[in-house]
Amino acid sequence: MNETDPRTSPRAPADVKEPVKPTDESNAEAFKDAASHLAEAFEYLSYYISAKVDALRTSILRFGLLLVVVGAMLLASAGAIVAAGVLLAQGMSGLLAWGWGGPRWTGDLAVGAIFLCGVVLITIVVRKRILRMWKNETVKRYETRRLEQRKRYGHDVAERAEQQAGPRYEPGE
Repeated sequence: MNETDPRTSPRAPADVKEPVKPTDESNAEAFKDAASHLAEAFEYLSYYISAKVDALRTSILRFGLLLVVVGAMLLASAGAIVAAGVLLAQGMSGLLAWGWGGPRWTGDLAVGAIFLCGVVLITIVVRKRILRMWKNETVKRYETRRLEQRKRYGHDVAERAEQQAGPRYEPGE
């Protein structure tokens, strides 16, 4: 008797059993079972991916249809606004020409110049507001990041740049 082998040792517990040696048949069966489960898992994965792709296609299609509907509404609205503007301009030019007793084209010219000046003025004002709003939002975003940097690290990027910068080279020195 070998005392180091727990199966043959006199001190071995009674419930120690011989290990079961797998047979070629049980190995083949386990492999077939694993392959079956793996194929099933791949099928489920394929099904999941297919469902996600179809959901994405549906979302893109809905978005495209929404764009078409909104575009059609914008074109119809723009057409109505243009028609109303033309009728208003014709009425105003007729009134001006009648008021000063000149030919119709003088009224058309005056109203066209007034409308053009109005469009230019509105464009300038809107452009300035948009640029100012964009600049303020950008400055606010970077100030917020710098405050977060000071909280997290005890300094911000500008302070670190000043610390890291060596003497500046000035031309002519």
